[in-house]
Parts: sequence; structure tokens; C-alpha cells
Amino acid sequence: MATTISGSGVLTQSPSPSASTVDTSTNNEDVDRDPNFSNMDEVVTLIAEPHHRELDTKNKFMVHKSFACHYSPVLKDFFDNENMNRRFRKYHLHGTSSNTVQLLLQWIYTQKVDIRKISEQPEGEVKSQSLVFLWVLAEKLQIPRLQNAVIRELQALRDRGEPVPTLSLKYVYEGFPPANPLRRLLLHQCAGGLSEWYTHSPEQFPKDMLLELTVYLSEAVQSGTSAKDMRENTNLSDYFVPEA
Repeated sequence: MATTISGSGVLTQSPSPSASTVDTSTNNEDVDRDPNFSNMDEVVTLIAEPHHRELDTKNKFMVHKSFACHYSPVLKDFFDNENMNRRFRKYHLHGTSSNTVQLLLQWIYTQKVDIRKISEQPEGEVKSQSLVFLWVLAEKLQIPRLQNAVIRELQALRDRGEPVPTLSLKYVYEGFPPANPLRRLLLHQCAGGLSEWYTHSPEQFPKDMLLELTVYLSEAVQSGTSAKDMRENTNLSDYFVPEA
């Protein structure tokens, strides 16, 4: 999925444990993984611009510049621009809901993804769907550690019996190639057992996904892998992106 940043700070898109843990070791590489606390008086604004919704004050989020820039090279390139007027330090996130930005800031400040601690707590499949959108935002902002934290939480929700976010399948399949780790995780979660859902809500399953699912299940049958094995023997590292 391509990401384009305009001069006005507009981000556009083309079509686990439930948290990543903070590393407390003290070698130089790990120190570099923590933000700089020496300049906490400087803040910037992230603006959520969801589709088909009017902007209001709830869509604006203040964040310490040092934290935002430490974790996202995209935000760092934008906010460190010497030609930018300090009054206009606002970064627009098109197609992003306020819930998604809340989850982003939650991770930036705590290194945790806890969907229970946002203002509009989603229920059912919407929980997983919110995480899908967070993974996509993390990719746009080039935050691989957050992407991997989301993968852990998506699997943790599934392990607790939460539904697979099938409402997000078309969005993911239209935006990402077959090798994409999020796309592969959702495919394999569907293979682990949805039974009647395929006939109950067929409109939620893209044709490409069903073809990939057929191939995947055929290979599983040939290897003697059961649906139970698929659910219980998930190696999350297969769905991680490399971290710097």
C-alpha cells in the first residue's frame, strides 16, 4: 500500500500477550529504543479524519513531539522540517478514526495495545477490526514494533474466542499483496474455523481470499493438519515485520 505525504502534513493511502513489552535492558541499542525526555514542552497535533464524518475537537490529539518523532520516521521527517511554522504543526490522518489514533497514542506512551482503554469501546468483531486499522496506520507511519504488537493482540483476541474480523477482509485484500503478514494472519485465522460463516455472510469474503483459502486448506489436508492444529499451533513470528 503506497503512502504519500503532502506539504500540509496529509497522509493519504492507496488501495499475545496483548501488548509488546518494554525492554528494560540497558545496553546502547536498547537505550536508543526509548524516547528522549529532555524536551517535553514541545507538542504537536495529530488529526483523525475518518471517512464520511465531520471533523470536531474529538478528532484532534496532542502528543509530545519527542515521542511521536522517536517512534515514527514519517512523523519525524514532517515535524522536523525547519521550514514549518510552529503554529501549523498538525499532521492529518485521512481515513483514520479517532479510536485508531487513541490506540496509536496509547502504544506510543505505554508500549501496550489495550482496546479496553479507549473512549468508545468496540464490541464483538469491531474489536479486531479496530486493530486491523491500527496495523495499517502503523505501516503508514513506519512503526514495525506497533505492527507486531497488533499481531499479538489480534491472535490473543482470537484465542479468547473473539471473532475473526471478516468485515475487514475486503479492505485488507484490496490494499495488500498475498505476502502481506496481516493478510496472511487473517487468512489463516479464517482457516482455523468459521464453519457456517462462509454461507451466512458470503459477501464478506473476497474471491481472492476464498481461492487462497482453498489452496491453504488443501495443503493442510494433504499434510494431515486439522483445524484444531491451525488454531492452537500458530507461530506469531511468521506474521511479524522486521524491527529496526
